[in-house]
Amino acid sequence: MMTATLLAGERMHWRSLPDLPQALGGQFVGSIGETLVVAGGSYWDKPPWDKGTKTWSDKIYVLEKNAQRWRLAGTLPQPLAYGASVDTAEAMVLIGGQTPVGLSTAVLRLRLKNGVAAIDRLGDLPNPQAMMGAVSTRTTVYLAGGQPASTPAKALKAFLAIPLADLLAGRGSWRELPSWEGPPRFFSQFAACGESLYLAGGTDLVAAAGKDTVRNFLRDAHRYTPEGGWQKLPEMPRTAQAGLAACHEGQFYVFGGSDGTLSEELREKHPGFRRDVLAFDPTTNRWNEAGVIPASLVTTGIAKWNGEYVIAGGEDRPGHRSAKVVAVRIENGGGQ
Repeated sequence: MMTATLLAGERMHWRSLPDLPQALGGQFVGSIGETLVVAGGSYWDKPPWDKGTKTWSDKIYVLEKNAQRWRLAGTLPQPLAYGASVDTAEAMVLIGGQTPVGLSTAVLRLRLKNGVAAIDRLGDLPNPQAMMGAVSTRTTVYLAGGQPASTPAKALKAFLAIPLADLLAGRGSWRELPSWEGPPRFFSQFAACGESLYLAGGTDLVAAAGKDTVRNFLRDAHRYTPEGGWQKLPEMPRTAQAGLAACHEGQFYVFGGSDGTLSEELREKHPGFRRDVLAFDPTTNRWNEAGVIPASLVTTGIAKWNGEYVIAGGEDRPGHRSAKVVAVRIENGGGQ
């Protein structure tokens, strides 16, 4: 097993931002100009093992630069969580996800007009899909993996693409591209470094004695380029699902995630998920330790905002949501 080494010159400067008005998990997180946006998500009134009720949110919260609190900017057409989103120059695009009654095929554009959310529908996915990864390059939007149904029976190996211009014009269709070498997955870590895409970890569902399926936590990593297709990379030093991923100066970062080593049966005694940050350096073809997140947050989104990367809310332990929002500014001497 490879061991991560500390990335020379790495500096992560974390700070806290105002808490969300509601603790959430599975929400869409993005930015529109200088405004942070959190849309949808879900939360429990009490833990699921205490017969809690899960509530799905349709709220759209925004945080303007230098603001001291989030404010409500509107609502989604219906409560929605566990989809994927990408940021464009003037909007967020919300893709698929799960509603209280099933999965969605909708592709929605969320804009802000005089501070109020305005939403229109750009089209549909070929099939309902949730818990997938989404990234946008300068020209193309890509989706990787996911689940095809509300009941977790299988993971997807689908790799879909659509030209960004076609998507924003409400025309064209998603096409399926050859996928990576390795298992299907959902809740993977997926990000774009220019035209290169990085996919790492996630979870597959496999058959097990006495159970329908169990989660198989993954640590494999892959890079995709339009010219060369998929290339297998060195494995991550550990497994990770539902963490956050971003690219900065040519390096691919994985923030936290669940590694599956602690049982959900710990309930309120669960200490939380991984908080270490891993970085893959393509110049050395190695994974490195890059820092520590000040909070345990998974099953949420990450947005680039005014030179920082923001993680907003999420699960801080199984069956429990957080309203915490943290931002990091990354400085390093490596990358491209």
